[in-house]
Formats: sequence, C-alpha cells, structure tokens
Amino acid sequence: MTCCRAFSIWMGILGLAWLLTSCAVINTATESIENTSDATSEVTSTTGGAIADKNATPREKAIAFADANFDRLRAEMAVGNGEHLSSLGFILGVSDEHQQAFFALTKNRFASLFDSDQTTPEQVMTRLELELAAHSHLTQ
Repeated sequence: MTCCRAFSIWMGILGLAWLLTSCAVINTATESIENTSDATSEVTSTTGGAIADKNATPREKAIAFADANFDRLRAEMAVGNGEHLSSLGFILGVSDEHQQAFFALTKNRFASLFDSDQTTPEQVMTRLELELAAHSHLTQ
C-alpha cells in the first residue's frame, strides 16, 4: 500500500504542476493577444480612425496616414522608394503604372515638400497635392 500511496501522491503533484504550467501558457497567450489588440487600438486612435473610415475623404485619409507614418515617409520620399510611399500613392489615387513616376516626383521635390525640420504632415500633403495637380497624369 505504501508504494501505491507514494505513486498516487507523485501523480497528483505532477498533475498539479502540469495544470499550473498550462495556466501560465494560457495567461501568456492571452496577454499577447490583449497587447496586440491594444496596439491596434492605439494606431487607430492615433490616426483618428480616418484611414479606415469609409466616410473620410482621400485627403483626410492621406493626412492621417502621413501623420501615423511621418518619419518613414520622409525617409522613403528622400530616396524615392518604399512601402509606405507606395501606400500613400495608392491613397492619393496614383495608379500602379505611375508609381515609379510618383516615387521620382517625391524624391526630386523632397526639398520643397520638407522645407524645414518643423514641417507637418498636413503641410507635406498640401504641397504634395499641388505637385500632383501639376502632374495630373499620375492620378488618372
């Protein structure tokens, strides 16, 4: 009986240890999901939701996108290429066939788009809209 009793106690301890480990893994996974959800909510609230808002104008979407990705857009416009710049072009209505010309335009006009370290996303978008109006074939 002593052997069976010791075996039962060890099995109980192992079962309890497994249960506690499983709970820790589930808690960690739940926390990761909650953190991801919080990060998504933060991005949406940072942009005011304008990027995903169906009623937002293309200009409002572009400004919200530029505001949320300003440093990356500045870097990509400086070199005339990049994923964020491509996304901005899409928001502004630049067709796929004119993406390279749009990239070149932002690179060539970088100094006027970002005329100081204090340039805001809205200022960049206003200047970029003027450039696109002068090169209307890019958005047709």
